Amino acid sequence: MKKRNLLAAGLMILSLLALSGCKKEETVYLGLNAEIIEIDMENQTLCVKDLDESGVFGEECEIDCREAIEKHQVIYCNYETHDVKAISWKDLQAGDEIILELSETEVAKIAEGAMAKTNQIQLGTQRLNGSLEISA
Repeated sequence: MKKRNLLAAGLMILSLLALSGCKKEETVYLGLNAEIIEIDMENQTLCVKDLDESGVFGEECEIDCREAIEKHQVIYCNYETHDVKAISWKDLQAGDEIILELSETEVAKIAEGAMAKTNQIQLGTQRLNGSLEISA
């Protein structure tokens, strides 16, 4: 009886140890809509605001875009043709509507008033047409 209880306790401890080593998958928020207020080309940051009252950015929020730029994840989707292409960071302008991808951790940083990092920026403003050279 004691051996069985010790074995059960040992298995329970091993299970708890194994579970404690598992990482919880972090939620990624796709499609967070914002408008660009200002672009800092040198520091590769955007100052954005919400497009509506239900957003996470408020009236002014700074976003670190270096990772998106380095991974060529600044993109444009033509809503008519559904073509998606990488564009240059320099193609973005103040006043553009964009769609950002942020992890749960980064959204929490915004709530705390800190700068968040984005993994992807999609230009939502449909101002790039077929005649414009879209760069990678």
